[in-house]
Amino acid sequence: MLDADRKNIEEALFSLNRITEYLQGLNSKDSFIADAKTHDAVLLHFIVLGESCKRMSNQLKTDNPHIDWRGANDFRNFLVHDYFGIS
Repeated sequence: MLDADRKNIEEALFSLNRITEYLQGLNSKDSFIADAKTHDAVLLHFIVLGESCKRMSNQLKTDNPHIDWRGANDFRNFLVHDYFGIS
């Protein structure tokens, strides 16, 4: 495994853990949306996650076809470029 891949995996896992942590105790979509700080923090970590996935080496992506690399990057792009269109 390349050092860059290791760093990107660590960043992705960090963001996944933060998303999970931030969502603990929220019981509904409405409670998530009403909590602006949590909402913003979760979206930020989805952006970081998508960026980390985008930067993985082609070899790592080829070796792990069960992961939707493209979907993670597309979701990141949607969040970044259409932030105020998110509902």
